[in-house]
Amino acid sequence: KVTGRPDELPTPKAFADSITLDHAIINEEDSSRLKDQVALIAQDRFSAWLQAYAAKTKSAMDTSASIQRFLGPQTKAKHIYSDNSLEIEKACKDLGMAGGHDTSTPHRPQTNGVAERAVRRTKEGTACTLEQAGLDESWWSEAMSCYCFLRNVVDILVDGMTPWRKRFGKNFTGPIIPFGAEVQYKPITTKDKDRLHKLGGKLLSGVFVGYSQQVGGGWSGDLLVIDWEGLDNADNVSEAYIKRFA
Repeated sequence: KVTGRPDELPTPKAFADSITLDHAIINEEDSSRLKDQVALIAQDRFSAWLQAYAAKTKSAMDTSASIQRFLGPQTKAKHIYSDNSLEIEKACKDLGMAGGHDTSTPHRPQTNGVAERAVRRTKEGTACTLEQAGLDESWWSEAMSCYCFLRNVVDILVDGMTPWRKRFGKNFTGPIIPFGAEVQYKPITTKDKDRLHKLGGKLLSGVFVGYSQQVGGGWSGDLLVIDWEGLDNADNVSEAYIKRFA
């Protein structure tokens, strides 16, 4: 029997120097409102930037798309650490990053502790987010994305900075809105404007469900909202339409 402590991962000095990847598998009966059954949990070790990307499968194609969305355009990770997922291995190869990909030792969970803690943190945060919002569990995909975003902008790390500041070099200046909060929004489509009373207010009510993010994690400036009336009139939660507003 061979025992011993695995070597420490290389010390990252900038975003994408070292990232961890792991899949969170959701049971079919617990799939999201859009039938997602898996989420790729990605974390940057330098900034502690955490993101989760829901998908219908854990295929190499879906995994590759999520990794690229995490890193951003023309960015490659110098070092990637994951479990022995064949899908992650192929995705790294397809993205030209196979040379920097290390995997954990089978049946030795301590070698994949960083990635597993990121998954556990994301699952627990998503569950709390859904419970506080009072929305159905089928909204876990949106709740998971919103949880990760807010964690990145408000959590203070040991060096006194947020993951957002370490990732982008400045503090987040947008609004901090909890998932599931009731909001008022200004309609922009003719259909929505026609719903306003001619002598009434100029805003409609909705439910906040997240921030629109660009490839690489930055905020586009738009907020994601579900209209109350649209939610009430939907025959199924999958039909609820998410609107974007600046």
